[in-house]
Amino acid sequence: PVVDLVRPKTSFHFYFIKDMVHCGLLMEELSEKFEERKAHLRPKLHPTSLHPRLARCLVNLSGAVAPAKIVDPFCGSGGILIEAGLMGFKVIGYDIDELMIGRAQANLKHFKIEHSLRRKDAAKISIKYQYIVADLPYAISSRTQDLQALYPAFLKNLKKILKTRAVICFPSFIRHKKFIKDAKLNLVAEYSYYLHKSLSKTVCVIEP
Repeated sequence: PVVDLVRPKTSFHFYFIKDMVHCGLLMEELSEKFEERKAHLRPKLHPTSLHPRLARCLVNLSGAVAPAKIVDPFCGSGGILIEAGLMGFKVIGYDIDELMIGRAQANLKHFKIEHSLRRKDAAKISIKYQYIVADLPYAISSRTQDLQALYPAFLKNLKKILKTRAVICFPSFIRHKKFIKDAKLNLVAEYSYYLHKSLSKTVCVIEP
């Protein structure tokens, strides 16, 4: 067959990771404006909000297919919910902080995303959900609870309410494997994401 190297109809991409090569067929090229949705450009800013590209990655790792529900029990200013909503998912957010609920409300309205937001402790959610995606709070001086108490309490509750899959982002200084094991959850995969010299994130794919 005739090959067009400038505008090919078929394109394979190769990714070299350590001693492995991953090959993928390009199915669709997206033109997402991630930089335009960064936290400081939204109506309500929160400095710890994930970069939109990473938030989109977490939603993709859930394996959910729109219009399924994506639930964020630590929704903060709504970064994960924004990306999930733009992908066509139904979004539900929880946060213990009413100020954060207000910020998420403003940001989701700005992007014209239908949503449901509820003020509640993530460790006390009782409704069962198929897909849960969250970036856990990590500030050392957390205003709500000590992190060493918050994480196991949330994960033990996650065991009760998770039906299919959760994607949970931990700060790298947390012993996440012990917490996950103690909650009797299954760690399916994990990925490390570098933020800056003092912090990396560990993205964990978890099933009941």
